Amino acid sequence: MRSTNRIEAVDFVELMTIQLGQDPELSLDGMCDFLASKNPNTLISRQALQQRINSTGASDFLSAVFVECLSQAVKPLFEQTTPQLLTPFRRILLQDSTQIKLNNALCDAFCGCGGSGRKAALKLNLIYDYHQHQISEVSITNATTSETEMGQALVEKIQPDDLVMRDLGYFSIDQLTILLRFFHDKRNERRYPIS
Repeated sequence: MRSTNRIEAVDFVELMTIQLGQDPELSLDGMCDFLASKNPNTLISRQALQQRINSTGASDFLSAVFVECLSQAVKPLFEQTTPQLLTPFRRILLQDSTQIKLNNALCDAFCGCGGSGRKAALKLNLIYDYHQHQISEVSITNATTSETEMGQALVEKIQPDDLVMRDLGYFSIDQLTILLRFFHDKRNERRYPIS
């Protein structure tokens, strides 16, 4: 067998998700070594790997993998839900976020929480439309951004008959007040959002 700079898709996904999640400080040389350990015929230079990682194709591919994984994770829940429970709602929006450790060299672009935490980290905020089975919005911020701040963006997009589900980290009296005012129509009838 001859050596190639071709990377198997499954190895690339494992590198960019599991490996970098476990070791955010992994160097390009370490990444090349990991790929060679997965497939001894894969010999790729640091420069070639960096070009691949920074390509639009890699970004689009990893985005597609993420969307498919999320859809597969949610699908069993949707199949177990009685359809009549969902019909009163135009949209069912699920919102959550997670913090992701980054290489400390990125601390100027993505400020971490400091202390015993990482110098560099980001917060990934996701809004998933359960009815449409699609991601409605993804945003990336510094790890120091609060969920309350991220929740404000959704408050501005909520429409009548939406159901919003998120944890208490997003709760804000100010946002709740805005929603109640918004859903109070001119005939003095109230429509209360569920949050």
